[in-house]
Order: sequence, then C-alpha cells, then structure tokens
Amino acid sequence: MTLRPEDLEIRSSLSRLLIERGRYEEGLAIAEATLARDPEFVKAAYNRALALQALGRRDEALLGYERVMAMAAAPEEAKRDVAGKIRELSRSPASKEPTGQSCANGLVGC
Repeated sequence: MTLRPEDLEIRSSLSRLLIERGRYEEGLAIAEATLARDPEFVKAAYNRALALQALGRRDEALLGYERVMAMAAAPEEAKRDVAGKIRELSRSPASKEPTGQSCANGLVGC
C-alpha cells in the first residue's frame, strides 16, 4: 500500500493503529516520517512518544511527550493526557527494554 505524502491525517491514523496492534517499530517509523513532513503535527508527535514508551525507550518517550506539551497546537485535553504520561514515566525506573506489562490501549513496557 502506498500513501500519498500529503495525507498526514491518514498516516497518523495508520501509525496509531499499528501502535495499538503492537507493531511499535512500524508505528514509530510512520510517525517519524509524518513529522519529517510536518514537524508541528501534534498527532504524529504523540504517536511517536507512545511508540517509544511501548518500546521501553523511556527517556526518548519523555522527551517526546514534553515536545507535545510545548506544541502550541496541542489541545488542552491532549496536554492533560500527556502530563499524566510524563508523571507516570517520571515515577517509573529507567529501562531500555519493554517490561511486558500491559498498559492502556494495549501498549506494553509503560
């Protein structure tokens, strides 16, 4: 399947779907490709952070969530959700590997 590069919403939805299905590397790759086209695309930045968290890349996920918080276009509801994820990750020990623990939306390693 080939996606048109300008279909950022579709790419973002595909990224999220892959992440929710446990295909974190693929979801991350699509989120990063979307951000390469539009660095201020909030949904892609959020998806990237979700994938990094699921992959156990805690420090990178924290930076990703902080980036979403700094984005002017991020809705307040999204910022509240991200703030909770930052608190959660800040309390958890640093780890480079997924823990296998189940999390919201079927994510692991949170």
